[in-house]
Amino acid sequence: EDEFISYKGQKTENGNTWEYDGLGIYKDKKDRKNYIGSFQLNKRYGFGIMKEYENNSDELKSFYQGIWKNDMKDGFGYFESYYRFDDKVYIDYYLGSFKKDEKFGYGIMVDSSTVNCGLFINGKIVEGFRYEKDEEIIYKGYFNEDTFCFGEVYYLKENEVYYGQVELRNKHGYGYLKKKNKIKKCGGWDSD
Repeated sequence: EDEFISYKGQKTENGNTWEYDGLGIYKDKKDRKNYIGSFQLNKRYGFGIMKEYENNSDELKSFYQGIWKNDMKDGFGYFESYYRFDDKVYIDYYLGSFKKDEKFGYGIMVDSSTVNCGLFINGKIVEGFRYEKDEEIIYKGYFNEDTFCFGEVYYLKENEVYYGQVELRNKHGYGYLKKKNKIKKCGGWDSD
């Protein structure tokens, strides 16, 4: 093992070498990662917990607890990422399914201004709902490249609901707008 990596746990002999295989604790001082959990042929595999730290600091950068396959998040898990802005630490988190290190399947993702809940493919939401805290808007329906494109838009401040097509967060295409269960406008929208 090199000077930056330490491992304590089960190993399997493979010719002239030993491989991490079974339960173990892995610490990488260079990449600032600690892992405790299952291994298979030197790779994280099965259930495990990983903590990653900022360089030259004991400040946590990310945390994952869940299922691993071939050294990648793959299965159900919980992931947190930490970042600092204006001397304040923010936490984004995701609880749900992963595939090859990407959000893939059903889950909920929360950051400082948005909540996304639904179906994720390749790390992006494709169907479900998004709540934007600052704008007090709920999008419910379908997303393209993480951008809402069709369904219902609830404008909580105005007590209005729009159902239809959306482009770049604006009403666009065919749809209708309701307020207090009465249709205010129905038809085509250029942008609003």
